[in-house]
Amino acid sequence: MTRSNPVPSGPKKGRSPWMWVGLGCGLTVLLAFGGCVALMGVIGQRAAQEIRKPLTQKETIAKLGDIPIYQPSTFNEPMTRGVRFGSSLFPGEMMTAAAFDTSAQPDQIIDWYQQRLTKKGFQTLPQQPSFATNTRVATFRKGSESIIVQIEDAKRGEQKHTLILMRMKRPNSKPGS
Repeated sequence: MTRSNPVPSGPKKGRSPWMWVGLGCGLTVLLAFGGCVALMGVIGQRAAQEIRKPLTQKETIAKLGDIPIYQPSTFNEPMTRGVRFGSSLFPGEMMTAAAFDTSAQPDQIIDWYQQRLTKKGFQTLPQQPSFATNTRVATFRKGSESIIVQIEDAKRGEQKHTLILMRMKRPNSKPGS
């Protein structure tokens, strides 16, 4: 004897809501990962553009404005290219930086900048501890403008230290305001 009608199995079971939660979370993680990859691509492209741009000592020093350059020192083009990439992450002319090699001692350089920048109306901010044992940092502020003087052990040549000067200002502000 054969049955022609199937036996009803009861109400159809729905899918678990946890499956939809899992799919939603998986999609969110995938989109976040894709966004991070895209952001890294944009940053990498900007870095490549910055490194290819011509770099002259005269132009770089001009962008620093009236920040005095410690002497004796020599312009460090490779390091300036590196810090210039970092400053390119800020829109417009919010940050500019340059690097110089010198044989002077870090305390001597910091004191020199403290004297000159104080005369220009800058206030010396308290020194923050540095994670690198071979780096000294001094920060000066006047209005919306900050100057960072960073000295670290030189990584090349006969010079003992590399001096990195960074000038930053808030957007839509003029130096000293």
